[in-house]
Amino acid sequence: MDRFYIGFKAICEGWEKGCRKVIGLDGCFLKGTIKGELLISIGRDANNQVYPNAWAVVEVENKPNWTWFLELLRDDLDLDGGRDLVVILDQHKGLFESMKDILPHVEHNNYPRHIYASFRKAFTGYACEAVENGISECFNSIILDARKKPFDLHA
Repeated sequence: MDRFYIGFKAICEGWEKGCRKVIGLDGCFLKGTIKGELLISIGRDANNQVYPNAWAVVEVENKPNWTWFLELLRDDLDLDGGRDLVVILDQHKGLFESMKDILPHVEHNNYPRHIYASFRKAFTGYACEAVENGISECFNSIILDARKKPFDLHA
């Protein structure tokens, strides 16, 4: 199967001019008549709405395909090696390694559910639950006053 990439010029220019410098990278299986995997980059616009930057269909999700996707995305969005950019990513095969090569200056974060899953996998048993509860209670006690304050989602 060949791969293809879609990154419309108007969408990419719109992201550069009107969106936060945060992108999310994800991939999923295609289960219809066309098999393969969909790779996608999304951002958030000024109204906090999802803003798809670019997407691609590849045969498998691996480092060469993520590298190919990120090289095209870097060029289309003029990412300058990832300076002043935050990337939120899932734990996909090859994505983190490709990102370090293509966007060496990027700040990246894993989805919280993956941080939690990794933590639970590495630390099991009752002692782990006691630590988790202790961390949660400590955090909640610190933010108690802040929880009552209003916040602006669009700030």
